[in-house]
Amino acid sequence: MGRNMAVKRVNAFVLKVDPVRENSQLVNIFSFEYGRLKTLLKAGRQSAAKRARSIEQLSEYEILIYFRETSELHLISQFSIIKDFQRIREMRYGLFHSIAIIEHILKLMPLNEPSEKIYNLLKKSLIAIEGGCDARVVYLLFRLYLLKHLGLLPQTEVCTSCSRKLSQDAYYVPYKGGLVCAECFNGEENGSIFMKSSMALVKLLRSLSSLSLNGGFEARIGDELLRDANRLLDFHISYHLDVQLKSTEFLRF
Repeated sequence: MGRNMAVKRVNAFVLKVDPVRENSQLVNIFSFEYGRLKTLLKAGRQSAAKRARSIEQLSEYEILIYFRETSELHLISQFSIIKDFQRIREMRYGLFHSIAIIEHILKLMPLNEPSEKIYNLLKKSLIAIEGGCDARVVYLLFRLYLLKHLGLLPQTEVCTSCSRKLSQDAYYVPYKGGLVCAECFNGEENGSIFMKSSMALVKLLRSLSSLSLNGGFEARIGDELLRDANRLLDFHISYHLDVQLKSTEFLRF
């Protein structure tokens, strides 16, 4: 171990694996102890048997890491599986939504900022999908909880223009960060993207946003409401975080 390296053992989910050079892999992980990290798994760091298994996206591992003080890229020394979520890999929609959840962590969580709440949320979400909960509902709740953690939930209680409590259909306007009542809504809002939101959708987002991390995964939500809620969050995330998630392209509600 080099002078500028410290060895740490962490529990982590693998977010993404990319091959680099011969038999080496760039592994993005989300760890319980240190948050999102970029790591490198070099050829020869594992025995032949363990290399044959490789390290897989979506699985949770115990990983021994050499932390570099002068770089954001750290070295994986050893890893052992904690949970592989194999059942999810056999579920078409469960797998699609689980990968989408993983992408949110990869794209929205900053490097080197641990969050016990989000780590536990990720684990509970995957366990819920594997256990048979509607993956679409779990995905929606995960997104709401994550946005709440980031302080970026869309405003659904009051009109973002006049501050009156919303009691009927409204319009979601991204640059306002939430909903605008029908009285304040100005046509196409000067050409910006907008989305009409039914009162049923408004009430759904309010109720789900108020749930604790321990509840809600078994909720039953109609297809149309699920589609509209996730579409609204797509607009919100794209505008306020300037991130285009690939998962929104292959998920169809």
